[in-house]
Amino acid sequence: MANVSYFRLLSYARPVDYIYVLLGTLAAMANGATLPVMTIFFGQIIESFVSYEPGNQASLDKMNSDMGFAITMMCVIGAVTFVGSYVQMTCWILFGENVSKRIRESFFHAILRQDIGWFDATSTGDLNSRLTADINIIQEGLSDKVGLLIQFSCAFVAGYIIAFVRGWRLALVLLATLPFLSGAAYLMSKILSGGQGEEQDAYADAGAIAQQTFTSIRTVVSFGGQEKEAEKYSKHLDTAEKAGIKKVIVILP
Repeated sequence: MANVSYFRLLSYARPVDYIYVLLGTLAAMANGATLPVMTIFFGQIIESFVSYEPGNQASLDKMNSDMGFAITMMCVIGAVTFVGSYVQMTCWILFGENVSKRIRESFFHAILRQDIGWFDATSTGDLNSRLTADINIIQEGLSDKVGLLIQFSCAFVAGYIIAFVRGWRLALVLLATLPFLSGAAYLMSKILSGGQGEEQDAYADAGAIAQQTFTSIRTVVSFGGQEKEAEKYSKHLDTAEKAGIKKVIVILP
């Protein structure tokens, strides 16, 4: 099966979908930047406690003033996070739902346009599995996971910017670990994507066998082929299980 780029999938979007993308992206960026910014005001609260001098009224007034401002700003950030999270998830899920619906329709219409000979060489059960499971994965990749990627990327960038502004020496030391973290993330993504494709292929083959067996159940029973079909079905499930275990081994550590 040929690989399709992410931007090729965007060709199924409509103008209103791009509005969802714009609003979801802006909300994800704001939502991602709130956590690093909140650490600034949390640090001010800790600093106010540390610098407080017992018995000194001026110090007490300054601590109350600083803490009041920091707490107010944290409440504002919390409200921004709440609204941003709602807008982010809503817009990206709507975008994924709309695009995946059009992809599913296009896939179904493309199947109906094929010649009869093409169906002789293609399992209808496999097509049914592709129409449901594979497009559901596309939908997940187009919806909230994109918003989460933008959110965490903005949190990463904002965190390092704040770190360099507040304490560049410590931030520079932590920056040395970035290549190792990036390499590990890239390796994990390659393993997970490979396992996901293998798992989906195995489930599609298993679904094709199940549908063919149920469709011709009288013929299968009359020739005593139940055990043979069950073995073929179990074989594909074992392949899917191994691919799933491979993903779990990568994720758990």
